Amino acid sequence: MKYIIILMMLVLGVISTQNTTRTIFDNTEWIEGTRLDEKHQKTSQNTVCNAQNTTVTLIDNTELIEDAGLLKKRQQVFQNTVWKAMKQNGDRVIISYVYENSGNRLNQREYILRIPLLRTEHLTPQKAKIAKLKHKKLIKKLRKEMVLKITNECLSYNMYRPQTHILGIFPLMQEWKNKYGNYSLVILSDMIEFSSYRNHYKTYPKNNKTARELGEKDAHRIRKDFSLRDDFLKGISIVVRIPIHDMDSRKIFVWLPDYWQGAFSIFGSDESTLDIKRL
Repeated sequence: MKYIIILMMLVLGVISTQNTTRTIFDNTEWIEGTRLDEKHQKTSQNTVCNAQNTTVTLIDNTELIEDAGLLKKRQQVFQNTVWKAMKQNGDRVIISYVYENSGNRLNQREYILRIPLLRTEHLTPQKAKIAKLKHKKLIKKLRKEMVLKITNECLSYNMYRPQTHILGIFPLMQEWKNKYGNYSLVILSDMIEFSSYRNHYKTYPKNNKTARELGEKDAHRIRKDFSLRDDFLKGISIVVRIPIHDMDSRKIFVWLPDYWQGAFSIFGSDESTLDIKRL
């Protein structure tokens, strides 16, 4: 019986490590003259918390970027996004990938920033000032480590896939809205859809107006197929960065922004909250 119990504990331990939530928290560092808030210390290892801010970053794994300059720019944009996104205790970053099964709920990694809370009521004014400076340095150190950790775990993961299902992520976008409220969305992709809904390689709109109408049409199909609301992108900041040197270098990139403006608009997004540019 004893061996059975031990075996069950080992199995449960293996299962628990498969959780995709990462907690960025260094509880081994203490600041001289300060102590962690007891309540925070007890909950700091918990992977569930009420995030201050949530940022979702979509990384396209269907494109092969061989240009060293573009790869460097993509990494810089990614790291700047993570750095700006996670400043306060509880800030959350979700990484999701664009490929042929983008809408899979398991297609995401979640990171939550945990920062030791500072208590100075037991310190003299001079020591409290020193403790605050040390605490500020610790936060900066934790954030830098967090950026490096997420970059190494997420941006290095790259596997060429034949199809690109960007439209298939709309159901997940509604789920994120329901779960986190307003969040920031950053997309690192060439935005070329290649799915049963639309093949941009075989799409030849006459002009930008036609491209926008095609985006609206495809979004309506997605909305009907998945019973989506028409407002889950309202108030959501959307930043798209396309890894090319010149938007006019290929004809497809001339009308792609209009196509996606049309698609996003069906779910409540407007041009004031949508920013599509090249890297």
